[in-house]
Amino acid sequence: MSAEDDITDAEMTIKVYNGKPASLEEEKSGEVYKYLKIETSNINRNLDKAVIELQVEKDWVEDNDLDTEKIFLFKYNESDDEWIEISTAYKDSDDDFYYYESILNSFSYFAIAEKTSSRVVASSNSTSNFSSGTTVPSTSTSSSNSLNTNANEREEDTSFSDLPAGSSSGTEEGSFFKDNSGTIILSTIVFALIAFVAAIALFFIKKVRRAEKDIGKFVEKVEKTAEKDLHKVEREAEKDLRRFEKKF
Repeated sequence: MSAEDDITDAEMTIKVYNGKPASLEEEKSGEVYKYLKIETSNINRNLDKAVIELQVEKDWVEDNDLDTEKIFLFKYNESDDEWIEISTAYKDSDDDFYYYESILNSFSYFAIAEKTSSRVVASSNSTSNFSSGTTVPSTSTSSSNSLNTNANEREEDTSFSDLPAGSSSGTEEGSFFKDNSGTIILSTIVFALIAFVAAIALFFIKKVRRAEKDIGKFVEKVEKTAEKDLHKVEREAEKDLRRFEKKF
């Protein structure tokens, strides 16, 4: 552990439960290896961070058909009655146990369990300096503000992120339009040109059809006039022929 100020008369007790402690309202979902309760005295007020190493029996992991990368430490949020996932790193193994590591910034009830849908408190990997035990004896620290000089200098990000699975964000849509803006603009221009050419073609087709109709009417009128004049000429010729016959 490391602290912002010197800590004196520090005490810590870690209690281990095989089932949910009776004082908790909400049971951790999924397969749970152990529940823990970490109680401290003269630590929380000045605590900067604490590195905890967890050991999980290999037989339990195999019996429950779990992935070693899916085992995490979860902290109980008493105000909301929910379990919050703490970023947990798989470190090593031996013949009997898998070893994991997490960084804490406060103490409460915890559960070592399989990963399920939960809010995540992110933290970086670090070197452990204590394991599950009973009581940490009273001690005092020097001006280095650290209870254990073996703890690496890492900080825990205590902000959570609530990201619904499968969601589609507006940022992705905006990024899509931004990345494809040139193609979209070009497609729009091409579509506009096609529409413009089609409008002009339709206009000329209408003009040609009207001209064909007008020409047809003109030809029909000329034919009727010519036919009428032809009949008139024929009648005049017949009259002249009859006059000529009578005369001779």
